[in-house]
Parts: sequence; structure tokens; C-alpha cells
Amino acid sequence: MDPYQDIISHSIVRRLFDYRDGKLYWAISPSNRAPLGSRAGAKVKPTRYNVIKINNRNWFEHQLVYLYFYGTIPRGLDHISDNLTEEGIKSNRIENLRCISHGRNIQKGRRVWGRSLYRGVNYKKGRNKWRAFGCLNYKQHHLGYYDDEESAARAYDEFARKNFGEYCFVNFPKARRKI
Repeated sequence: MDPYQDIISHSIVRRLFDYRDGKLYWAISPSNRAPLGSRAGAKVKPTRYNVIKINNRNWFEHQLVYLYFYGTIPRGLDHISDNLTEEGIKSNRIENLRCISHGRNIQKGRRVWGRSLYRGVNYKKGRNKWRAFGCLNYKQHHLGYYDDEESAARAYDEFARKNFGEYCFVNFPKARRKI
């Protein structure tokens, strides 16, 4: 059972909002401060998301947009492109939203591991080498030691493509794959 379904429904969202170009507008005015037809919600710093309050609960606009179109809010909801709009938030156009697994969403994020500029790479001072690693099923996998940072990053990319598929998040997205 979806944990959100008992709190808000598809019909409520359809009644409350109008959708235009990735943005939700009030179809029913919830208060004097939010008149009919005005943009719903506000950007919450430091995040890059628009948040809308309904019945004393905050919802991300992208969750409500997905619910508006598909009638459910998946656990793993992701923005395909992280490019920001002129408002400084991620685009909530329905074409830019997708349902993905929690593990894949974590793989998308770039964590800073010491000195490296790349995902899945850190520097091992004792060996004077760059180490490549990847995480799969909550376990870290050692991918080898490399003389340069870029080679380690490419090893990570190969691991990611093999384990997460064609649309995985890699360091060199335009690099041609070896067949």
C-alpha cells in the first residue's frame, strides 16, 4: 500500500489545482493569501524544490504533479533533468518526472569522496593511487586502483552501466561504450 494514499488523493489534487507547463496553480483559493489562479507553493531554501502546504502537511510540487497525472505518488520519484528553471527550482513538467528505485536514485547523487572530482572515485594516500568503487545492493564493491583519477572514473562508469543499465548516472555520459 502506498503510504501517501490515505493522506491525499488524485481527486483532491485534480480539484485543488490546475496544471500548466510544470507548475500548479490554485483552482480553489485556500486562503486570502493565495488567490484563485495564483501559483501554488513556494521555493524552500536550500532545496531546489517548490513546496505546497495542504492540510498542514508539506508536499513537493513534483509529487503532486505526478499524482495529478498518474493517481499515485511513487516512493522513487525523480527529475530526469536537474536543470533549473528561471525560478531556481527543478522543472516539474510531467515529461521530466519518472519513477525509479531508491537504489537508482541514490546512485544518481554525487557524493564527494575526498579529493576526487568524480563519482565512485577516491584517493588512497598510502598506495599513492586512485581507487574506483561502486555501491550495489547496499554493499560497496572495490573496482581497482589506478594511476590517474580519470581511469578510475571510467572504471566506475563501466560498473554503473553494467549494473544500472543504459540510463545510469556516470562521470562521462558522452563516452562511447566498448562493445
